[in-house]
Amino acid sequence: MTRNYITLQSSYTGPPVSPRKSSVFKKAMLQLEKLSSFMKNGTQEVLITPQHRYFLRSYSWNSLVGFNTAVKKFSKFMNSTQRPSFVLPIEEDDLYEFCFWAGGDEEKKTGHAIASSTIEKYIHAISVWHLLHKAKYPENAEKRIRILLRSSAKTDALTPAKPKKGAVHLKHMIHLAATLAQGTPKERAILDLAITSFWGMARLAEVTYQFDSGTLERSISVLTSDVKTEALNGKTKLLIVLRSAKTSKPGEIQHLQLRALENMLCPVEAVKRRLKEAKGYNTPLFGYFDENNQRTHLTKSAVTKVLTSVWVLGGFKGISGHSFRVGGASLRNALGVDIKEICLIGRWVSDCYKLYIRPYSEAERLEAIQLIKRLDVCWENRL
Repeated sequence: MTRNYITLQSSYTGPPVSPRKSSVFKKAMLQLEKLSSFMKNGTQEVLITPQHRYFLRSYSWNSLVGFNTAVKKFSKFMNSTQRPSFVLPIEEDDLYEFCFWAGGDEEKKTGHAIASSTIEKYIHAISVWHLLHKAKYPENAEKRIRILLRSSAKTDALTPAKPKKGAVHLKHMIHLAATLAQGTPKERAILDLAITSFWGMARLAEVTYQFDSGTLERSISVLTSDVKTEALNGKTKLLIVLRSAKTSKPGEIQHLQLRALENMLCPVEAVKRRLKEAKGYNTPLFGYFDENNQRTHLTKSAVTKVLTSVWVLGGFKGISGHSFRVGGASLRNALGVDIKEICLIGRWVSDCYKLYIRPYSEAERLEAIQLIKRLDVCWENRL
């Protein structure tokens, strides 16, 4: 057995194309305007210092956005209790009242109730908010808050559960390919990203970017230089570095694992197309050059907008961006792939993988098998 790692090189040999001057090699600026609530001391504007920015960089961008959402919710609560202006720290009673206001209660029907698990995340965000602004968080409230959250959880249990997110099936992927393969550069890039996400069981947030142009945070961006190929027993497997996976610890690197397939939904070929399109530059992998030869990065919102329109066109319902991760896991499970391998590829280290498995009916399982055979035959006969 021999194993070697090499960087996939672009086959582009044309003239160089100048990427945007604000390249990924510069230190990215945080979009503080999207964290406006979190950056305030209560409702009071503060002067943002380098120390603030240093503090923020210890968290992923998605975590920061979540913190901002939590603070906005808390500020809405304060406003509803006739306290539109306040500064940190807040009082213990403020936390108790917030939990009651935001939690479910059979005796009160409001338009602002959220799940107990979400309240718990918001409470954590409020504690980080205090740390950012060097204010003393009311830690003595924690024990009582846990009891209030248990009460909210019991109410949640009486509420009809939301339908689980649907899984992308092969028929959906085929429809996606048929719709986007001959489309615009943006649509082709989205197709390659979708194929990669499906077989790599990736979250869209892991393979999309903060902004569609300009400077990016390298520590949370997937670049062309992050693609490696592993040669093992004559078969090709790609590894894509993920520096900001949702479940990774600070500084930990995870990898998407992609294996070559003999059909049009091959994730290895999808990544090769992205590398070729990048024309040799070390740039975001999932992006494209627009009509002005300017590099555009795929954002999550841009991707989901296009995908939603494609699903509607095909008459498919109940599919979201997260459905690629669910779909890749569910298909493998239906085809009898060992759970250990599913967990390895999906980067799960606990039983939480079960939350992503959607059972296939026997008819769906047979349909998937037949589609794979047909795809393979079509690929063999493509010439």
